[in-house]
Amino acid sequence: MQEVSTLPEPSRRSAIFKVIVCWNIQKSKLNRIPGYYQKVFPSTWAILKKEIRGRSIRIFTKIPVVDKQKQLDLIANRWVKLKEPGNILTAILASIPFMALTVTITLLIAGMFVPVSLEYFGIAGTSFSFQIGLLPLFSLAGLVVVHELIHLLCIPDFIRSDSTYMGITYFGGFVYTEEQLTRTRYLIISFAPFITISIILPFILGMLNLLSPLIIGVLLLNSLGSSVDILIALLVFIQVPSNAYLVANGMDTYWKIDGSGAGNRL
Repeated sequence: MQEVSTLPEPSRRSAIFKVIVCWNIQKSKLNRIPGYYQKVFPSTWAILKKEIRGRSIRIFTKIPVVDKQKQLDLIANRWVKLKEPGNILTAILASIPFMALTVTITLLIAGMFVPVSLEYFGIAGTSFSFQIGLLPLFSLAGLVVVHELIHLLCIPDFIRSDSTYMGITYFGGFVYTEEQLTRTRYLIISFAPFITISIILPFILGMLNLLSPLIIGVLLLNSLGSSVDILIALLVFIQVPSNAYLVANGMDTYWKIDGSGAGNRL
């Protein structure tokens, strides 16, 4: 572990901020999650760790793997595994129908304010041209960050959680928590970025006459990216009772009515 930036020690009433970059963490272990096991995350190039009053937000570039011991304990405590896609690629393919739905909703909203058509996006006849500049790239990066921050902000008391993380992979960004969530909270977390960015924001920008092909394109990308969230939310809505709790273990999700035997509840 190499500490690259550390601020002077503040007073007791001040927050403590540290930025630490951890190299080659395949064999390193992170803080113990209350009630659980010592977590070992997959090898990655770096982890950004920000400590606030002894709490931390971790950012990493690998999706957490299933903890086999935790899996056995969840099953022993009669938690039920959610029937869902087993990997990101399968989830993306299964969410294609939702991509069509979410894109259509966003286009209908934008069409209330601008003449949305192929010509509007610079597509005429059988050919089209476009330029990739810094602005679209920055817009895409900003979209990923904002999308995941909305997920994160919907998790109660996330700043104090030792098992809530943000990350980014080749498939995009993600937020991961092992805290127990009610079904209602889980659905809110899943739908929030789509409703905020691809439904509410087009209305606001349209009324302010600020919609443009680039902005609509970014909104549509968010609609596409939200399709996996909506797919999983639908599976939770169908399979999980309204009074149940959910908890994650890597890519697997489990649910139980009373939520006993799996740590903290939110």
